[in-house]
Amino acid sequence: MESTEFKINEYLSLELWGGKTFIYVNGKKFKQCKYVLLNIPIEDIQKYSSIESIDEIIYNLDQSLEEYPEILTPEVEFWSHCSNLQAWAENNYNTDILDSFLSFPLLKKLTKEGDFQAKRVFKEEIVKRLIRGDINNVLYLINEGYLEFLTNEEITSVLSSENCLLFEKIFNIFKKGNYDQFNEADIVYDDIGKYLYLKIEKKLKKAFDTKSIEDLYTFLNYQMLDVLSEEEILLLFEHPMNLLEKTLNILNGIEYKEVKIGEYGFFSEKVEKILGDRIKEKILDVIHKGNIKYSVLWGLDLLRYLENEDTEYLDYLK
Repeated sequence: MESTEFKINEYLSLELWGGKTFIYVNGKKFKQCKYVLLNIPIEDIQKYSSIESIDEIIYNLDQSLEEYPEILTPEVEFWSHCSNLQAWAENNYNTDILDSFLSFPLLKKLTKEGDFQAKRVFKEEIVKRLIRGDINNVLYLINEGYLEFLTNEEITSVLSSENCLLFEKIFNIFKKGNYDQFNEADIVYDDIGKYLYLKIEKKLKKAFDTKSIEDLYTFLNYQMLDVLSEEEILLLFEHPMNLLEKTLNILNGIEYKEVKIGEYGFFSEKVEKILGDRIKEKILDVIHKGNIKYSVLWGLDLLRYLENEDTEYLDYLK
Protein backbone atom coordinates (compact mmCIF):
# COMPACT_ATOMS: atom_id res chain seq x y z
CA MET A 1 0.00 0.00 0.00
CA GLU A 2 1.45 3.33 -1.09
CA SER A 3 1.79 6.22 1.31
CA THR A 4 2.13 9.96 0.84
CA GLU A 5 4.39 11.98 3.09
CA PHE A 6 4.68 15.70 3.74
CA LYS A 7 7.48 17.23 5.79
CA ILE A 8 6.76 20.56 7.49
CA ASN A 9 10.08 20.98 9.28
CA GLU A 10 12.82 18.96 10.91
CA TYR A 11 10.52 17.75 13.68
CA LEU A 12 7.03 17.72 12.19
CA SER A 13 5.64 15.67 9.29
CA LEU A 14 2.46 13.94 8.12
CA GLU A 15 1.72 10.69 6.31
CA LEU A 16 -1.32 9.42 4.42
CA TRP A 17 -1.52 5.67 4.91
CA GLY A 18 -4.54 3.43 4.31
CA GLY A 19 -6.81 6.41 3.80
CA LYS A 20 -5.86 7.89 7.17
CA THR A 21 -3.67 10.86 8.07
CA PHE A 22 -1.03 10.49 10.77
CA ILE A 23 1.15 13.13 12.41
CA TYR A 24 4.78 12.32 13.16
CA VAL A 25 7.06 14.14 15.59
CA ASN A 26 10.78 13.60 15.09
CA GLY A 27 10.01 10.54 13.00
CA LYS A 28 7.76 8.94 15.64
CA LYS A 29 4.02 8.42 15.09
CA PHE A 30 2.18 10.92 17.29
CA LYS A 31 -1.51 10.93 16.44
CA GLN A 32 -4.10 10.16 13.78
CA CYS A 33 -5.98 13.21 12.53
CA LYS A 34 -9.72 12.75 13.07
CA TYR A 35 -11.34 15.56 11.12
CA VAL A 36 -10.80 18.80 9.23
CA LEU A 37 -12.45 21.98 10.44
CA LEU A 38 -15.21 22.49 7.86
CA ASN A 39 -16.18 25.81 6.35
CA ILE A 40 -18.45 28.08 8.35
CA PRO A 41 -21.81 28.89 6.69
CA ILE A 42 -21.87 32.37 5.14
CA GLU A 43 -24.83 33.41 7.25
CA ASP A 44 -22.82 32.63 10.41
CA ILE A 45 -19.63 34.51 9.50
CA GLN A 46 -20.60 37.62 11.47
CA LYS A 47 -20.88 35.50 14.62
CA TYR A 48 -17.18 34.63 14.39
CA SER A 49 -15.84 38.04 13.38
CA SER A 50 -14.36 38.75 16.81
CA ILE A 51 -12.95 35.31 17.67
CA GLU A 52 -9.55 35.07 19.33
CA SER A 53 -8.85 31.40 18.64
CA ILE A 54 -10.08 28.46 16.56
CA ASP A 55 -11.39 26.90 19.80
CA GLU A 56 -14.16 29.50 19.94
CA ILE A 57 -15.40 28.38 16.54
CA ILE A 58 -15.24 24.73 17.58
CA TYR A 59 -17.33 25.38 20.71
CA ASN A 60 -19.93 27.22 18.65
CA LEU A 61 -20.16 24.51 16.01
CA ASP A 62 -21.59 22.13 18.63
CA GLN A 63 -19.70 18.98 17.64
CA SER A 64 -20.66 19.37 13.95
CA LEU A 65 -17.04 18.91 12.90
CA GLU A 66 -17.40 15.15 12.57
CA GLU A 67 -20.84 15.01 10.94
CA TYR A 68 -19.70 14.87 7.33
CA PRO A 69 -16.73 12.51 7.03
CA GLU A 70 -17.82 11.40 3.54
CA ILE A 71 -17.54 14.90 2.03
CA LEU A 72 -13.74 14.90 1.78
CA THR A 73 -11.64 12.24 0.10
CA PRO A 74 -8.68 10.94 2.15
CA GLU A 75 -6.30 12.79 -0.18
CA VAL A 76 -8.10 16.12 0.19
CA GLU A 77 -8.33 15.63 3.94
CA PHE A 78 -4.61 14.81 4.10
CA TRP A 79 -3.56 17.95 2.25
CA SER A 80 -5.95 20.01 4.37
CA HIS A 81 -4.23 18.74 7.51
CA CYS A 82 -0.85 19.47 5.94
CA SER A 83 -1.93 23.01 5.14
CA ASN A 84 -3.28 23.61 8.65
CA LEU A 85 -0.18 22.31 10.39
CA GLN A 86 2.17 24.13 8.04
CA ALA A 87 0.34 27.39 8.75
CA TRP A 88 0.58 26.63 12.47
CA ALA A 89 4.32 26.00 12.26
CA GLU A 90 4.95 29.06 10.09
CA ASN A 91 3.10 31.18 12.66
CA ASN A 92 5.46 30.19 15.48
CA TYR A 93 3.17 27.41 16.73
CA ASN A 94 0.43 29.89 17.58
CA THR A 95 -2.22 27.80 19.36
CA ASP A 96 -4.95 30.24 18.34
CA ILE A 97 -5.03 28.82 14.81
CA LEU A 98 -5.23 25.14 15.79
CA ASP A 99 -7.60 23.18 18.02
CA SER A 100 -6.21 23.19 21.59
CA PHE A 101 -6.84 19.47 21.88
CA LEU A 102 -4.20 19.05 19.16
CA SER A 103 -1.96 22.10 19.47
CA PHE A 104 -1.00 21.79 23.14
CA PRO A 105 -0.21 18.05 23.16
CA LEU A 106 1.70 18.53 19.90
CA LEU A 107 3.59 21.52 21.28
CA LYS A 108 4.43 19.55 24.41
CA LYS A 109 5.74 16.64 22.34
CA LEU A 110 7.76 18.90 20.04
CA THR A 111 9.32 20.52 23.09
CA LYS A 112 10.23 17.14 24.53
CA GLU A 113 11.79 16.07 21.23
CA GLY A 114 14.06 19.10 21.15
CA ASP A 115 12.29 21.56 18.84
CA PHE A 116 13.83 24.87 19.96
CA GLN A 117 11.00 27.00 18.58
CA ALA A 118 8.37 24.86 20.35
CA LYS A 119 10.31 25.05 23.60
CA ARG A 120 10.52 28.82 23.31
CA VAL A 121 6.77 29.37 22.84
CA PHE A 122 5.32 26.49 24.90
CA LYS A 123 5.06 28.38 28.20
CA GLU A 124 4.14 31.59 26.37
CA GLU A 125 1.09 29.88 24.87
CA ILE A 126 -0.02 28.57 28.27
CA VAL A 127 0.37 32.06 29.75
CA LYS A 128 -1.57 33.59 26.85
CA ARG A 129 -4.56 31.35 27.53
CA LEU A 130 -4.49 32.14 31.26
CA ILE A 131 -4.42 35.88 30.60
CA ARG A 132 -7.26 35.68 28.11
CA GLY A 133 -9.32 33.83 30.70
CA ASP A 134 -11.49 31.63 28.52
CA ILE A 135 -12.97 29.21 31.06
CA ASN A 136 -13.06 26.17 28.77
CA ASN A 137 -9.46 26.68 27.65
CA VAL A 138 -8.16 27.11 31.19
CA LEU A 139 -10.11 24.09 32.41
CA TYR A 140 -8.49 22.03 29.64
CA LEU A 141 -5.02 23.25 30.65
CA ILE A 142 -5.73 22.34 34.27
CA ASN A 143 -7.16 18.89 33.54
CA GLU A 144 -4.27 17.99 31.25
CA GLY A 145 -1.61 19.19 33.67
CA TYR A 146 -0.22 22.05 31.60
CA LEU A 147 -0.04 24.47 34.54
CA GLU A 148 2.61 22.18 35.99
CA PHE A 149 5.02 23.57 33.40
CA LEU A 150 4.85 26.95 35.18
CA THR A 151 6.25 27.63 38.64
CA ASN A 152 3.94 28.82 41.42
CA GLU A 153 5.62 32.22 41.21
CA GLU A 154 4.98 32.42 37.46
CA ILE A 155 1.32 31.48 37.86
CA THR A 156 0.84 34.03 40.65
CA SER A 157 2.51 36.72 38.57
CA VAL A 158 0.37 35.97 35.51
CA LEU A 159 -2.95 35.74 37.37
CA SER A 160 -2.21 38.90 39.39
CA SER A 161 -1.32 41.00 36.34
CA GLU A 162 -3.56 43.87 35.32
CA ASN A 163 -4.25 42.41 31.88
CA CYS A 164 -5.28 38.95 33.14
CA LEU A 165 -9.05 38.54 32.72
CA LEU A 166 -9.52 35.12 34.32
CA PHE A 167 -10.56 36.16 37.83
CA GLU A 168 -12.98 38.80 36.55
CA LYS A 169 -14.63 36.31 34.20
CA ILE A 170 -15.03 33.74 36.97
CA PHE A 171 -16.39 36.39 39.35
CA ASN A 172 -18.96 37.58 36.81
CA ILE A 173 -20.15 34.01 36.18
CA PHE A 174 -20.76 33.61 39.92
CA LYS A 175 -22.31 37.05 40.28
CA LYS A 176 -24.72 36.67 37.36
CA GLY A 177 -25.58 33.08 38.18
CA ASN A 178 -24.49 31.95 34.71
CA TYR A 179 -25.28 28.26 35.11
CA ASP A 180 -24.11 27.42 31.57
CA GLN A 181 -20.52 27.80 32.73
CA PHE A 182 -20.90 27.72 36.50
CA ASN A 183 -19.53 24.21 37.08
CA GLU A 184 -16.52 24.86 34.85
CA ALA A 185 -15.81 28.21 36.52
CA ASP A 186 -16.14 26.62 39.97
CA ILE A 187 -13.62 23.89 39.11
CA VAL A 188 -11.16 26.42 37.68
CA TYR A 189 -11.52 28.72 40.70
CA ASP A 190 -10.97 25.89 43.17
CA ASP A 191 -7.76 24.98 41.35
CA ILE A 192 -6.20 28.40 40.75
CA GLY A 193 -7.76 30.36 43.62
CA LYS A 194 -4.67 29.94 45.79
CA TYR A 195 -2.84 32.25 43.37
CA LEU A 196 -5.48 35.00 43.44
CA TYR A 197 -5.02 36.80 46.75
CA LEU A 198 -4.05 40.11 45.13
CA LYS A 199 -7.01 39.98 42.74
CA ILE A 200 -9.40 39.12 45.58
CA GLU A 201 -8.03 41.90 47.77
CA LYS A 202 -8.36 44.43 44.95
CA LYS A 203 -11.92 43.34 44.19
CA LEU A 204 -12.93 43.64 47.83
CA LYS A 205 -11.40 47.13 48.10
CA LYS A 206 -13.39 48.19 45.06
CA ALA A 207 -16.57 46.70 46.54
CA PHE A 208 -16.01 48.71 49.74
CA ASP A 209 -15.22 51.91 47.83
CA THR A 210 -18.29 51.61 45.59
CA LYS A 211 -20.48 50.08 48.34
CA SER A 212 -21.31 47.22 45.99
CA ILE A 213 -23.60 44.95 47.96
CA GLU A 214 -23.91 42.52 45.03
CA ASP A 215 -20.15 42.03 44.88
CA LEU A 216 -20.01 41.36 48.62
CA TYR A 217 -22.88 38.87 48.30
CA THR A 218 -20.92 37.09 45.59
CA PHE A 219 -17.84 36.72 47.79
CA LEU A 220 -19.84 35.50 50.78
CA ASN A 221 -22.48 33.31 49.15
CA TYR A 222 -20.00 31.44 46.96
CA GLN A 223 -17.46 31.14 49.80
CA MET A 224 -14.82 32.68 47.56
CA LEU A 225 -12.37 33.23 50.40
CA ASP A 226 -12.03 29.50 51.05
CA VAL A 227 -9.37 29.14 48.35
CA LEU A 228 -6.98 31.34 50.33
CA SER A 229 -4.45 30.30 52.93
CA GLU A 230 -4.97 30.86 56.66
CA GLU A 231 -2.50 33.74 56.64
CA GLU A 232 -4.27 35.43 53.71
CA ILE A 233 -7.71 35.07 55.30
CA LEU A 234 -6.45 36.61 58.54
CA LEU A 235 -5.00 39.54 56.57
CA LEU A 236 -8.40 40.28 55.07
CA PHE A 237 -10.06 40.51 58.49
CA GLU A 238 -7.35 42.63 60.10
CA HIS A 239 -6.46 46.29 59.62
CA PRO A 240 -6.46 47.87 57.10
CA MET A 241 -8.92 45.59 55.22
CA ASN A 242 -11.24 44.97 58.21
CA LEU A 243 -13.50 42.86 56.03
CA LEU A 244 -16.15 42.15 58.67
CA GLU A 245 -16.53 45.74 59.85
CA LYS A 246 -16.56 47.25 56.37
CA THR A 247 -19.04 44.69 55.08
CA LEU A 248 -21.37 45.27 58.04
CA ASN A 249 -21.15 49.03 57.55
CA ILE A 250 -22.40 48.59 53.99
CA LEU A 251 -25.13 46.07 54.87
CA ASN A 252 -26.16 48.35 57.74
CA GLY A 253 -27.69 50.65 55.16
CA ILE A 254 -30.40 48.20 54.09
CA GLU A 255 -33.21 46.37 55.84
CA TYR A 256 -32.10 43.02 57.22
CA LYS A 257 -34.96 41.27 55.40
CA GLU A 258 -33.31 42.37 52.15
CA VAL A 259 -29.94 40.89 53.08
CA LYS A 260 -29.27 38.02 50.67
CA ILE A 261 -26.67 36.01 52.53
CA GLY A 262 -27.11 32.34 51.65
CA GLU A 263 -27.47 29.21 53.74
CA TYR A 264 -23.79 29.17 54.72
CA GLY A 265 -24.11 32.42 56.62
CA PHE A 266 -21.58 35.22 56.84
CA PHE A 267 -18.65 32.91 57.55
CA SER A 268 -17.87 29.69 55.76
CA GLU A 269 -16.83 26.74 57.90
CA LYS A 270 -13.19 27.25 56.93
CA VAL A 271 -13.15 30.99 57.68
CA GLU A 272 -15.01 30.46 60.95
CA LYS A 273 -12.44 27.88 62.05
CA ILE A 274 -9.50 30.14 61.15
CA LEU A 275 -10.88 33.26 62.84
CA GLY A 276 -12.07 31.48 65.98
CA ASP A 277 -12.51 33.89 68.91
CA ARG A 278 -11.55 36.79 66.67
CA ILE A 279 -15.12 36.74 65.34
CA LYS A 280 -16.55 37.59 68.75
CA GLU A 281 -13.92 40.28 69.32
CA LYS A 282 -14.60 41.94 65.99
CA ILE A 283 -18.38 41.85 66.44
CA LEU A 284 -18.04 43.48 69.87
CA ASP A 285 -15.72 46.08 68.40
CA VAL A 286 -18.32 46.98 65.78
CA ILE A 287 -21.01 47.14 68.51
CA HIS A 288 -18.88 49.42 70.68
CA LYS A 289 -18.53 51.84 67.80
CA GLY A 290 -22.32 52.08 67.83
CA ASN A 291 -22.79 52.23 64.09
CA ILE A 292 -24.47 48.90 63.43
CA LYS A 293 -28.14 47.95 63.67
CA TYR A 294 -29.17 45.18 66.01
CA SER A 295 -31.44 43.83 63.27
CA VAL A 296 -28.49 43.43 60.90
CA LEU A 297 -26.52 41.36 63.42
CA TRP A 298 -29.63 39.30 64.11
CA GLY A 299 -30.48 38.90 60.43
CA LEU A 300 -26.95 37.71 59.62
CA ASP A 301 -27.06 35.29 62.57
CA LEU A 302 -23.96 36.92 64.05
CA LEU A 303 -25.37 37.14 67.57
CA ARG A 304 -24.72 33.43 68.04
CA TYR A 305 -21.01 34.20 68.31
CA LEU A 306 -21.65 36.21 71.49
CA GLU A 307 -21.90 34.69 74.94
CA ASN A 308 -24.46 35.44 77.66
CA GLU A 309 -22.19 37.90 79.44
CA ASP A 310 -21.77 39.80 76.17
CA THR A 311 -25.45 40.62 75.77
CA GLU A 312 -25.07 43.76 77.89
CA TYR A 313 -23.11 45.26 75.02
CA LEU A 314 -26.20 45.06 72.85
CA ASP A 315 -27.56 48.02 74.80
CA TYR A 316 -25.22 50.11 72.65
CA LEU A 317 -27.52 49.33 69.76
CA LYS A 318 -30.85 50.12 71.41
